[in-house]
Amino acid sequence: MESQQVTDNAAFLQGIDVEGYTLKLQLAEDGTNKLIIQQGEKVLKTVPAKIKKHPDYLNIAAMGKEWTKQRKRARTIMEDMMIRQTPLRPQDVKVIAENPIVSPMFRLLLLRQGTTTGFYTDEGLETLNGTQKIKANEPITITHAQQLYADGTWSAWQHLVFSKKIVQPFKQVFREIYIPTPDEAEQNESLRYSGYQIQVKQAAAALRSRGWSADYEGGLRKVFYRQGISVELYAKANWFTPADVEAPAIEYVSFSSTRSDKQQKIADIDPILYSEVMRDVDMTVSIAFIGGVDPETGNSTKELRAAIVKCTAELMKFNNVTVSDNFIHVKGTLADYTIHLGSGNVRQVGGVEIPIIPVHGQHRGKLYLPFMDEDPKTVEIVSKMVLLAEDNKLKDPTILKWIKRE
Repeated sequence: MESQQVTDNAAFLQGIDVEGYTLKLQLAEDGTNKLIIQQGEKVLKTVPAKIKKHPDYLNIAAMGKEWTKQRKRARTIMEDMMIRQTPLRPQDVKVIAENPIVSPMFRLLLLRQGTTTGFYTDEGLETLNGTQKIKANEPITITHAQQLYADGTWSAWQHLVFSKKIVQPFKQVFREIYIPTPDEAEQNESLRYSGYQIQVKQAAAALRSRGWSADYEGGLRKVFYRQGISVELYAKANWFTPADVEAPAIEYVSFSSTRSDKQQKIADIDPILYSEVMRDVDMTVSIAFIGGVDPETGNSTKELRAAIVKCTAELMKFNNVTVSDNFIHVKGTLADYTIHLGSGNVRQVGGVEIPIIPVHGQHRGKLYLPFMDEDPKTVEIVSKMVLLAEDNKLKDPTILKWIKRE
């Protein structure tokens, strides 16, 4: 249907004559469009008053806006198809690849047929080892980064995309992925983000934009119909009306069957589904996290945390630590990492989240960290920075196993 919209209005690409002017929709290489108005060979910068209310001008201008919406709509649909692993018939893929608005984005995405992964070309799928012809009767899906990770080809594809300077329409090859820890895999609920206080309004808005909905009984919920899984993010909060009370803390994320309401063990959940759910929650924590202390008394805003990190790195002579936006960037010996200044989550650059569990109170080590205040989250973040800045000294196997050495 999207392609038919372009086919039915192909005359606008060739140009139409309106009151002595030539009006044409010009498509750029990336699928965006621009209305060109010419008088003879001269391209006009403004719309002549003579044709501003002419039906043909109004039609072509409206179609340009509609094609812009189609491009935006297609980007959202394709990302959702990747998340839900929606199967496409090869003939459908061909139709998408011939749509001049959608095709430029579609051809920048990795597709998967069986065990073959590659970029779509007219000859077939361009893999790491050459071009493979597309089979006529086997469904095709948009590849997820978790599949590349499982195949052991994630780094190779990242290197290829980086070296060719490919800018994908949404995060695919460089998408963050989340893998359950061994302990977590045996549970029915994930406590990974338990205890993080969030602002209700921001959290609800962030998750609604990712397909979640608010439920009066269960909190925030997202349903994956194809997999038959319902996901619930539970926090004791009023998601419908503002309440002047203490910000709620996340308690757990649970997975249950849409058919029986029976909770599912995380190890049995589709790895892509799990990764995307945790990615949504991580995004929400990053956006709506407020910390557990008053920033006026605890001096623990992100800006002050950034200042503390910079001072600590300078004192400890860490030349491999920088801070920008909301992240600490650490260039380690084994790999490069980012640490979020709000949530404290650690991620290997181009890799997975690294679950480093903080040890609080009397169990803390004897490492001296200058400029510390009473905010435990600041202590946790700076401790992680120090740990990763000297990752060549790491001996803990529970951390090392998550680091993919570069």
